[in-house]
Amino acid sequence: MHRRAETFDYEKVIKQGHDLPLLRHLNVDRLINRPLGGLIVRAVKDTSITPNALTYMAFVATVVAAACFCIEGRPFVVAGALIQLIANFLDSADGMLARAKSLTTRFGATLDLMFDRIGDLLLYGSLIVAYYNATHDVRLSIAALVGLAIFNLQVSLYYLVEAYEAKTRTGMSGETRALIGWLIVVVTLVCRLEILMGMLVVVPVLNVLYRVWHFHRLERV
Repeated sequence: MHRRAETFDYEKVIKQGHDLPLLRHLNVDRLINRPLGGLIVRAVKDTSITPNALTYMAFVATVVAAACFCIEGRPFVVAGALIQLIANFLDSADGMLARAKSLTTRFGATLDLMFDRIGDLLLYGSLIVAYYNATHDVRLSIAALVGLAIFNLQVSLYYLVEAYEAKTRTGMSGETRALIGWLIVVVTLVCRLEILMGMLVVVPVLNVLYRVWHFHRLERV
């Protein structure tokens, strides 16, 4: 006699985010990515596919998207934009599957976080290549590369402050990454990659300033 599969409880397995001011009104992670990730979870929940397997799939999709961005030609750039979106859906699904199957582990959470950060570097770096291939704008391309370096600095500062506050949470950037993923699709379709380049120049600098300011507001122990 076959055991009936347990009902998939979407609200139980979805992770609550930061609810930042902008994302409170434009939370595409909650409105789009998580529901689509939930469809993936429903499809694989009763199979042998593990949450870590979805994490690896998401990373491979990100690598493929980055490779597409590095190839000259609009069709490849559009393909890269769509593939990185699929990677985001898989990235939403891995944690949900872990919670649905009661398979959450620190290893899985850290693996997801590690591949997210590597994926960010590959994706944003390849977008700079795509912009340069399309425009041959050396100045903004170099400025964006500097911005990418500062982006990685602000990520390091974020985790330093988290460690100082003795927080153990992981994967708290899902909402922002989802929004950026959809922004990549939009600017790619309208051929305005310079918008992303400008953001890459300005936003990381503001984030570094904010991280330093936030740290000095904490209790000194």
